[in-house]
Amino acid sequence: MLGSRLAQHNSLASRATGKDRAIGPLLIVATGLLMIGWFAPMMTVSQFLLLEKNISIFNALVIFAKHNEYFLLVIVLIFPVLFPALKIVFSYLLWYRYDSTMEYFQLHIKYLQTIGKWSMVDVFLVALVFASIKINIIGNVYLHWGIYCFTGSIILSMIIVTRLATLALQLPRHLRQKH
Repeated sequence: MLGSRLAQHNSLASRATGKDRAIGPLLIVATGLLMIGWFAPMMTVSQFLLLEKNISIFNALVIFAKHNEYFLLVIVLIFPVLFPALKIVFSYLLWYRYDSTMEYFQLHIKYLQTIGKWSMVDVFLVALVFASIKINIIGNVYLHWGIYCFTGSIILSMIIVTRLATLALQLPRHLRQKH
């Protein structure tokens, strides 16, 4: 299997058994859903029945940049783009690459959990941005499949982070403190 070839010696992936072996493929699914969620239309805003505009996270970043809304640009760049991407990258590294017997491994798990705590902020922020657009624009907002892909990625990555932390805590004590 590809996952077993990617796993470094003493990584969590190299020790995985049973259902936990699905973590690697789930990371791939979460990554795909996240990238689709960034670029797929999340909603359509229609104004006065004449003008319709599809909006994605990427499109929102472009709109904020064009209108010099740098605060919103940075907020949307950090929470729905940077934090979810970092969470998936750290999850990948902790699953496949990092030696679970090294002391720094537990520290990296704590970093991942900290990043993971911000994951619902991603979904909340997207909902607030879209709600503010709906309030500020006379018209209707229709949600599309991009929001579901993005939300699916966030939820899937939350499950992965929780499982990685659980597996790290289940390591025998002598492995967790080895230098």
